[in-house]
Amino acid sequence: MIDNVGSRMHDEDMEGDIRRCWRSMRDVMDKTNSSKVPIVEVTNRLSEILLQEFGEIPEGYDVESKITSFVAGLFLTHRGYAWISQDNPSDPIMIEDRWPNATSFDEVTKLASKLFEEESTSLESEETESMRHAARLAERARIAAEEEEIAKIKEASESENPDDWLVE
Repeated sequence: MIDNVGSRMHDEDMEGDIRRCWRSMRDVMDKTNSSKVPIVEVTNRLSEILLQEFGEIPEGYDVESKITSFVAGLFLTHRGYAWISQDNPSDPIMIEDRWPNATSFDEVTKLASKLFEEESTSLESEETESMRHAARLAERARIAAEEEEIAKIKEASESENPDDWLVE
């Protein structure tokens, strides 16, 4: 294993990995005529693409290609290109194309960027969830303080002698 470590080293090319993973995803989706497929099939297709691009898959790279495709798949979801889901723990992990009508990786990149810009602009002009949570906490504290004050007044009025208000 140590003798061929150099041939097994994977050059860090995350952008290339993401592009190849997207291409693998699209190939599997075209083959199955579905926009949602098991990520294991995308991994298998990625191995084929790596073989086509680099001429060989070094010993031990099979495990690395699974990790690479999963990480690249996560980047596809993070960047807004796809969704990853799993219905039940025993079900396969699925990857779904978020832009099935787009024709190229560059087009998907533009669509995802535009979506993120719109969401970012929307968030800047709206209350965030943490702001709403803080407002709810403040409202509960205000109500609790009012109830405490009412309870003090009621307690004070019950402890007084009812005849004290009479003037002789």
